[in-house]
Amino acid sequence: MITWALASFRRRITAALGVLLAVFVGVLITTASAQVMAAAGPQPPERLQGASLVVAGERATNVLGQAGDRSAWGGDRLAQLTQQIRSIPGISDVVADRSFLAQIVTPSGALPSADPQVAGHGWSSTSLAPYRLISGDQPQQASEIALGPEFGASVCERVTLRTAQGDFEVTVAGTTDGPGVYFDDATAAQLAPAASLLGIQVTDQSAEASVQAVAAQFGGEVVTDRRALQDDSIAKSRYLSSQFLTGLALASLVVSLFVVAVTSKFAVDERTQEFGLLRATGALPKQLRRVVLLEAALLGTVGSVAGAAAGVLATVPLAAMLRSWGILPAGLGVTVDWPTALATALGGIAIAVIGAAISAVSASRVSPLAAMRPESTRPRKDRGRLRSLGGTALAALVVIEVIAGRTMPGLDSVLMAIVIALTAAIAAACLAPILVPRLARILLWLPWRIRPSAPLMVGSAEVTTNPRRSASIAAPAIIAAALAILASGFIPTMRIAYPAETANQIQGQSVVVSDGDYLTADQVSRAFEKYDVIEVGISSRARLVVPGSTVVLPVTALPSVAEPTGFEVPRYLADENGWQTGDSVALVMADGADLNPTITSIVDEPRGEHPGVALSEGIIRLHDPSAVADEVFVRSSSVQASVEPPAGTRVMDAITWSSTRYDKDLTLLNRYVMTFVAVAVSYAVLAASITIAMSMRHRQTQVRTLARSGATKRQISGVVVIEAVVAGACGVLLGALCTLVPLHEMAAGLSNTTGSPVGVHLDWAQALLVPLGIACMMGVTASVVSFRRGPAT
Repeated sequence: MITWALASFRRRITAALGVLLAVFVGVLITTASAQVMAAAGPQPPERLQGASLVVAGERATNVLGQAGDRSAWGGDRLAQLTQQIRSIPGISDVVADRSFLAQIVTPSGALPSADPQVAGHGWSSTSLAPYRLISGDQPQQASEIALGPEFGASVCERVTLRTAQGDFEVTVAGTTDGPGVYFDDATAAQLAPAASLLGIQVTDQSAEASVQAVAAQFGGEVVTDRRALQDDSIAKSRYLSSQFLTGLALASLVVSLFVVAVTSKFAVDERTQEFGLLRATGALPKQLRRVVLLEAALLGTVGSVAGAAAGVLATVPLAAMLRSWGILPAGLGVTVDWPTALATALGGIAIAVIGAAISAVSASRVSPLAAMRPESTRPRKDRGRLRSLGGTALAALVVIEVIAGRTMPGLDSVLMAIVIALTAAIAAACLAPILVPRLARILLWLPWRIRPSAPLMVGSAEVTTNPRRSASIAAPAIIAAALAILASGFIPTMRIAYPAETANQIQGQSVVVSDGDYLTADQVSRAFEKYDVIEVGISSRARLVVPGSTVVLPVTALPSVAEPTGFEVPRYLADENGWQTGDSVALVMADGADLNPTITSIVDEPRGEHPGVALSEGIIRLHDPSAVADEVFVRSSSVQASVEPPAGTRVMDAITWSSTRYDKDLTLLNRYVMTFVAVAVSYAVLAASITIAMSMRHRQTQVRTLARSGATKRQISGVVVIEAVVAGACGVLLGALCTLVPLHEMAAGLSNTTGSPVGVHLDWAQALLVPLGIACMMGVTASVVSFRRGPAT
């Protein structure tokens, strides 16, 4: 049976290559994505790897019920916990791991570090890795620091240190072999009064149970899986990269499955007479079924092994691309995970077999009488009616989706635009046998009037008289063009809509922002001196202990005109806890101190838009010295061109600041979308190429007839190219038409959401060049295939 399967490949090399390429590309993308995801999984912090035990505060939840920050111990409570653990027999050392914001800045900007928000530590934390002192001495006072190798500093060098308080000139006392900025422990305790992690060195493993008991008394635990302790910024970047890679791998596998299924069905239809002859000579239906599945398994094995090998090689450039996007930790090393590569290769084989399953069933149902019928008289099941009904139903669904988007204000307009566009594109693909011939007549009317020719006449006739083949070429172009044009519209439109909404909310205000990553306390203080400050965009965390749980609340600053003792809570939080204005609320602040503010106001804002509470800026900084501000809102009337902004800051108008605020997220989203569009276009060209190549076998009689009537090889190739380009152009045009309504509906929805008029904005280069490229690539493919085949002699 294997010999039979191998022999069949030589007679249908085009179909075999189509399946092979589809599996190869799918496994390549999936393997590379899986390798990066495996490397980007949660990792224990390097600075804690040398600690025998790690005690962490309890994990609280946020207001949305998700896992939040760990509780921290500060002041006397931290001292008591440390003392009790140190008194346990078998404990040699206890270190409070304090992490806080620290940056080294130069005139050209801040020097790179993995995460400046947690780059600062006390010197005692180096013993938990352990990190060694390479040169110099450990810091002894506030004016001295030790630096990791990433800064390239030398001993006794004077550098500018930036903390949440401001910029200070300090001396490099020493350098270490581990990353970070290290202070003497007294200074570290001032910059981070509380700690949520304790590193413990033990000489007797039996002490762990006693440590666990003491930690539980203080609301903590001994962490057994230290991967849960990774820093939030690293966890966020890993999450973003994993989401993107998962979507990319799944999309690639689904499209590969579709291409394999279509190609296998086309190949089985070509072999109907062969299967009929086998049935007539005694072959059983299950044998034919096994042959088709075995062929798919063999092709899947070759394609999967080659794809997995190529995917392993593609891991490095893929990881580099994600690092450049800022969604993969800069120091992450990617190594080959062979079990993952093996799993993706097996998945590719499964994709090939599953894709060929329907074709195998069709092969087993071939009648022995099929061997005696010429191909031209062979009866075929008419699936055109079912396809047309499906397309009509989907077109009706588009109308329903548009009505739902208009009448249900809770629906996200961008998401609905994507859903409507994809539904319309699939409907157009189903109706392509009906739409493409009619659209082709319209497109070819002018070229025929300008310069009629024999290849143009025959090529146009091929499109109109062979609607199934034309639809097979046009269908993938419809999907790819719709995605490309939709992406070219909704990203630029959102770049206009969302900043306009934010700018309307802060009319009459300007915004003071840092030239770096954040505003220090000194810069905020100078902004108060120069401008009429409305509000400071500073944030911290506080814990609300309620019966049965501990909730982590974001804490933001009240407007500057508010009372210093003001305390604002959202309505949903007040309702859940039965609070009223004038009630006292028990909070545990970032430094571990207890605070009992009195509610002065309750605001009617939903949970998602106002998830936490608001206190005065002074109270926030008092309990969280590492808290930093992202921006300061000031009255525009107080901003004078002759007044220089505070050093290291700049003043933006409302619309400029709003555009900058959304630019990073929208740029990342655009990169995501363009990657998926590139994958879709690649598969569209692959699917169209397979269709064109496989159709050449059915056209040999036509090619011979044209050759005998005097047509040259170039003219015959021109017929095939014209058919492919016209069918591709029809697909591109239909894909473009499928995006008109969704883009308009998205703009209308954004107008309602933002409260300002929003029109459709297009990236015309992308909207025109990508569809044009699809049609041109189909023409090039047709030219290559037709010249390779040539007229038979």
